[in-house]
Amino acid sequence: MLKSVAQKLKALLPQKLKYRLFAAFLLLILLPFSVLNIYNYTKIESLVQQEISEQSREQLLSMQRALEDQMSIAFKTLIFLEQDSTIRSVLQSPDSRSPLVNKRLVEERFQDINNSFFLYNPYVYFTLLDLHGSVYTSYPPAERLDYETYISLPSFKQTMQRQSPLWIPNDENDVLKDISKSPSLLSLYAPLKDHRNLSYGLARISIDYTYWFQSTLSRSDSGQAYFIITGEGEQIAGSVTDAILSVSVIGKIVDAPQDGYLLDENGSSLINYSYLDSLNW
Repeated sequence: MLKSVAQKLKALLPQKLKYRLFAAFLLLILLPFSVLNIYNYTKIESLVQQEISEQSREQLLSMQRALEDQMSIAFKTLIFLEQDSTIRSVLQSPDSRSPLVNKRLVEERFQDINNSFFLYNPYVYFTLLDLHGSVYTSYPPAERLDYETYISLPSFKQTMQRQSPLWIPNDENDVLKDISKSPSLLSLYAPLKDHRNLSYGLARISIDYTYWFQSTLSRSDSGQAYFIITGEGEQIAGSVTDAILSVSVIGKIVDAPQDGYLLDENGSSLINYSYLDSLNW
């Protein structure tokens, strides 16, 4: 049996010297060199991917910080509203003036806030409710203002129960469609409290994040596409019209709620992702 195997192996070996030299060249020089090249290529490819990832990651984190800055400004604006004597007077004592005067005073304060905090960001909207049946907005609403409709919104009711600020990342957009066509807003709900820690009203500060996202990226020349997806895998904003992430890529990102990068199915795109814990985005 062993003799038969040996004979077969011997038959496979080149008989002439030049063929033996050629076979030795293939086995001892060309094959190891090819393996080494493949290893080096894979190593270089990995390093290039990592370098590109780090570069685009900086741009991605810059976008994330910009959004967090907007959220921080919204929170500071909430404190400004709560401490404003005119706002407090209108909400606590609405009967001391006519409804038109109250409306004018509140709208003037809204304008002052926009000039102070959001001069170049016309995508932030304010809503104030007192506890006496009046509602004020900094924007023309899609439907007629109705206090009972607003006070019964789940987010306002939850805010009254919690008595603390609450971020709602998929808030319904009630702004007139001629002004904002975004399907949803990022809203901060909060009670307004006096120096005795008693509530005298409710506030909502809404950021049109879709408009902010697209307008911010329209000034960028990075040549990259950006997306916002929820923790449940829903794509809610994109910098490129009609561009979408594949289901498998979204699945991989959602399964790993952290920072990282991956290649798409075809290996044609390098995708960086960063997790925003406060919004589960």
